[in-house]
Amino acid sequence: MIEADPLFSADPSYGVKPLQQALRNGKLMTILHTNGVHHLPVYPCMCDKKIDVDIKLLHSWLYPASSKDPSTAFTFEALKFFHLIKVQTHMSTKNYSTLLRRLTNFIFPDETPDRQRELGRVWQQWNHLINLKLYGFGHVNRDRKPGRGDLALFCTACPQPNENLPENWKDDPDFWKYRRYLVADGNFVLNHLRSHGLNKDKSVFLADGAGYMTQKA
Repeated sequence: MIEADPLFSADPSYGVKPLQQALRNGKLMTILHTNGVHHLPVYPCMCDKKIDVDIKLLHSWLYPASSKDPSTAFTFEALKFFHLIKVQTHMSTKNYSTLLRRLTNFIFPDETPDRQRELGRVWQQWNHLINLKLYGFGHVNRDRKPGRGDLALFCTACPQPNENLPENWKDDPDFWKYRRYLVADGNFVLNHLRSHGLNKDKSVFLADGAGYMTQKA
């Protein structure tokens, strides 16, 4: 029986993945881009005023999967593209991760590192940071945390007293024009997880009432 080439069982880069002994003080990191999964050497800064590796990666347009000794990072372009394709096609994190693995190794995608879990966590953080940037937090409101509803869009079409209604709107015989309709929806998937006690103590409330969801109870 012919033995499988070890390059195809552990190395999705077909032999171009550098060996650790050739990196010296560098570190081999897994970088996910729009064209697939890559292995690139990263060397820490040795200056007196050096900054942490995770911050340095952000300066290089790479989002680390962890803030402590990161070994995986996603390019900003990959996260932006995921946002676009998620809006247009409702693609899941699993499918996008599989897509990147197939772009890397179309014949044997399972031989490519799977970073679905890391992508799911990074995507939540990235989406939250984009919302903060959209509403001015970190720039204009640098020293203030988002309050109740500060990350929600103002609906100019909804009747808002003292905003877009005339002063005598209560005297208008056609009162139906000022009727407001409220629609509520429930996150039943989250309710099921909470009822089974899964991740009960590990929940992270990024918005906590600042967007369209209620505050932490």
